[in-house]
Amino acid sequence: MPLIYLQAYRSPAVASGAGHLYVWGINWAGDLGLNLNPVATRSVPVQVGTIEQWSTISFGASHDGGGDLGGHSSGIRTTGLLFQWGRNNVGQLGLDDAMDRSSPVQLGSDTWSSTSAGYSFTMAIKSDGTLWSWGENFAGVLGLDLSSSAARRSSPVQIGLSLWTSVACGQLNAMAIRSDGALFSWGSHYVGSGIIGDNTAFINRSSPVLIAGGPWSKVSVLTRNAVAVKSAGTLWTWGFNGNGELGINLPGTPSRSTPTQVGALSTWADASAGTAFAAAIKSDGTLWSWGTNSTGQLGLGDVVERSSPVQVGTDTNWLTVDCDSAYTLALRTDGTMWAWGSNGAFHLAQPTLLVSRSSPVQIGTLSWSQITSGMGVHQGAIRA
Repeated sequence: MPLIYLQAYRSPAVASGAGHLYVWGINWAGDLGLNLNPVATRSVPVQVGTIEQWSTISFGASHDGGGDLGGHSSGIRTTGLLFQWGRNNVGQLGLDDAMDRSSPVQLGSDTWSSTSAGYSFTMAIKSDGTLWSWGENFAGVLGLDLSSSAARRSSPVQIGLSLWTSVACGQLNAMAIRSDGALFSWGSHYVGSGIIGDNTAFINRSSPVLIAGGPWSKVSVLTRNAVAVKSAGTLWTWGFNGNGELGINLPGTPSRSTPTQVGALSTWADASAGTAFAAAIKSDGTLWSWGTNSTGQLGLGDVVERSSPVQVGTDTNWLTVDCDSAYTLALRTDGTMWAWGSNGAFHLAQPTLLVSRSSPVQIGTLSWSQITSGMGVHQGAIRA
């Protein structure tokens, strides 16, 4: 799932190609933005455009009610302008129509600060701090106090009047942090998982509801488990725990419908939720992971499930991590990009399709500033 907070690495001297966007993976509906016909997979990172400068990106997946039909992409250039491309069958590109796009198309003329693509919907925050959503509205995921899927929107609609600093879109839900550090959640309860985090397990929310605790600095959600970091540096999880994905050393225990602290440390700096697993980085640069591990997505050199955080290797230069359906992407402070887990759709940018990796493998030799996964469909990164 794509992250709501990504620290940026910049070398002292700006390298040639800095800010350029690279993509790889499946291209079912123009997902990669390369102006290609559908189903034109790329197994290694390929540059989008020639001179465009990007500041942040987020990729999501899309469906028509009967299964995946590709992905959609959202990116903000250094000018603050927002661009969209990929699948658009329910208006998830926000361009006021239902036409797919195979290359980036500008959305209006407003300036934006962050964006997050979910499962057939997208959200973004404008430079003035207002939060906007568009696309499918299953279980009220657009946050507009309308629970019907018929209330989908093909152009941006503002969510309330609050000012926000970050937003994270999952498969059927979304979460955002307000400017005062308060955390809100809405969308589907996901079959009683407690993923909304408001101490309910079977109630969908069609508008933002406050999550207890805070102030919060980061939150990540993909399917049925969420992970967040408070401003004080403590780590918290909630949702389903069938595979130990909450990291509380209780595998297979019932779901948690409110945030539960992972350990007692206050040294956590970044975190990301995948499908039934998660990973986090401490302030000392060490990387930790836990949960299901069938494809080696924990990066621990095996396929053994873990119910509490276990350190990935011994390196102390990890910067940011992004967990997805069954694989993980991460950046180190030297700008190198690493991946592990499933390579089913060239997620890892490795030439051996369907060969999983249970330990981190470097992707190329370039230096990067930001990464994003796309719910198992496509991936992207911005040059440093």
